[in-house]
Amino acid sequence: MHEQLESLSATGHTVVVVGNDEHVCGFLALADRIRPQAATAIRQLRSLGVDHLVMLTGDNRGTAEAIAREAGVIEIEAELLPEEKSDCGGEPCGQTPDCGDGR
Repeated sequence: MHEQLESLSATGHTVVVVGNDEHVCGFLALADRIRPQAATAIRQLRSLGVDHLVMLTGDNRGTAEAIAREAGVIEIEAELLPEEKSDCGGEPCGQTPDCGDGR
């Protein structure tokens, strides 16, 4: 079961384990879908000369990597709290447009 959970996580799913104090009854695999225009927008930004794009997300690393692959983003910072997304790791952020899922 552990391998199944790892595999689902690596393909962009968030896994919810269902059970009680005695055993695991099962699990649910949930996945966000990126906006249809996301990959196109990333390509357009690159064609305009924006060469440093970073995806900042609260999602787990496996989910973040799957979404980034689909969107065409190379650099990822995952498992961030909301306040950490604007921190830029203590470095000057420069221009930082933000696009989220709005939820």
